[in-house]
Amino acid sequence: MRIAIVGGQLQGVEAAYLARMARYEVVLLDKNPTPLALKLASEFHRVDVVREPERTRKILSTVAVLLPATENAEALQALAEYCTRAGIPYLHDAHAYSISSSKVKSNLLFARIGIPTPRAWPNCQFPVIMKPSGQSGSKGVKLARNNHELRQFQKELMLLGDEIVTEEFVSGPSLSVEVIAHEGEGICLPVTQLLFDRAYDCKRVVVPAQMTPEVAQSLTESALKIARKLGLTGIMDVEVMVGEGIPKVIEIDARLPSQTPIAVYHASGINMVEKLVRLFCQGSLPECPATANLAVNLEHFKIAGDHLEVVGETCLAGRLPLNLFTGLGGADQVLTDYVPGSRDWVATVIITGSSPANVEEKRDKFLNQLIRDHKLRYFSDPKPPVEEMVG
Repeated sequence: MRIAIVGGQLQGVEAAYLARMARYEVVLLDKNPTPLALKLASEFHRVDVVREPERTRKILSTVAVLLPATENAEALQALAEYCTRAGIPYLHDAHAYSISSSKVKSNLLFARIGIPTPRAWPNCQFPVIMKPSGQSGSKGVKLARNNHELRQFQKELMLLGDEIVTEEFVSGPSLSVEVIAHEGEGICLPVTQLLFDRAYDCKRVVVPAQMTPEVAQSLTESALKIARKLGLTGIMDVEVMVGEGIPKVIEIDARLPSQTPIAVYHASGINMVEKLVRLFCQGSLPECPATANLAVNLEHFKIAGDHLEVVGETCLAGRLPLNLFTGLGGADQVLTDYVPGSRDWVATVIITGSSPANVEEKRDKFLNQLIRDHKLRYFSDPKPPVEEMVG
């Protein structure tokens, strides 16, 4: 099967990787001449899907399905129109995405259906998390610990031209779960645990997640309730912070996310891109086990000179296209822009094992080998400021 993926950056890497694992022929479209996902594709077209409609239509006439990996509103609308005219399944729920792409709209939805969320400012104490309503991931996220920082960050965030959402910082594990649904009736996939760097950018995804059965049940119930209210047909990621034993929903994204799908694939064998293709082509919900067979650690590293650092995912943005290696240094797989002799490169490293302890042992061996091979002297694994304060 030939699948078109539009957008070759972080989300596009996830989509192209999983499509490749499903043995699809990946046709990648991006206006950037050297997108991150370039080397994961079977075929690449440098094209602006909004400003080059004829070229885009010609390329899409050769594919069976289209998966958008972009958050550009104009591009998403144009792609929807192309697919409608050509009769190509468009693996995207525009209505659900329009709600999930606004934290203000999402929070209103959560309030209407009784989903636990962090308390909004000023009905909470410091520290508080501040973020632009329409940005995804960690972009623009600020931690304010007092009124002075609150006012300072308000001024900074206002420059983005977006509404600011300010809510309590929930100090506890961060968990994520994907829901695949057909007309609102969904199934939850294995839960992952997220760890962050200083800028609250996800640096590591771990399976299995550390949680009680009660937290797991509450999380999946909330995720399925949200999918039902949205009438979701497609995929949605639900991220929560667990405070006082209660998973509080931080945000949702009704699109293929990055990082967690690859971790889930290696832990359970569930390929979310393959499941989406079956959903939209067959019109029925695919079967997916909710449990994982293996433990997984997916982690991002940056090497700069003689310094090795664990970093958030956005460090990959703007890098050269990533190569995929299997078995490198004892890791299961490595995605990296490394070239021989380079002292400035990044890598996403995937390590699996029979248990979390086994994964940690393999990770230590990988890091030690990496440090020896590249003569690295310094290693850092920064945490968010609140975690550092707590210890």
